[in-house]
Amino acid sequence: MDYNSNVYYEADGGAFSCKHNFTITKKAICETKEDADKIEEIYKRLKGENFGQVLLPDFNYTRDSETEVTLQQEFIKGIPVGTLVNPFKDIVYKEVVQKDGDWTFVDYNTFNFVVEEVTNKIYAIDFLSYASGYDEDLRKERWQMYQTSDRDKMKALGI
Repeated sequence: MDYNSNVYYEADGGAFSCKHNFTITKKAICETKEDADKIEEIYKRLKGENFGQVLLPDFNYTRDSETEVTLQQEFIKGIPVGTLVNPFKDIVYKEVVQKDGDWTFVDYNTFNFVVEEVTNKIYAIDFLSYASGYDEDLRKERWQMYQTSDRDKMKALGI
């Protein structure tokens, strides 16, 4: 995604605007080949995944060695309020927590769901919280835990 940015080159009118895009590089250095295989499987599964209104940033990954996997992920510039503020909170709950199937995101910390600043679309950004084996009851329990924890953190900050 491209963002317009002002560049303030000189105080007397030397400012100009240009487009920027951002990429995050995340390198997993695992202790075993089996752990690296699991991370690679997560990325491979996510390439074909659909969470409805909860989008995934563009990404690519490479297997660098038996124990290393590198993720190149588009950075989403926005506000991490996706699980605390409606309508985004309801969207994440419906599309992620109540998602059919065995695989979904399971870390519902609000920082893992970013509302993009230009489009107001919501993105899931923590790919390593995509997991299997969490039934809907466990997901709901985790959702409530993160709701309480995130609200407590916001209160502690005076927000």
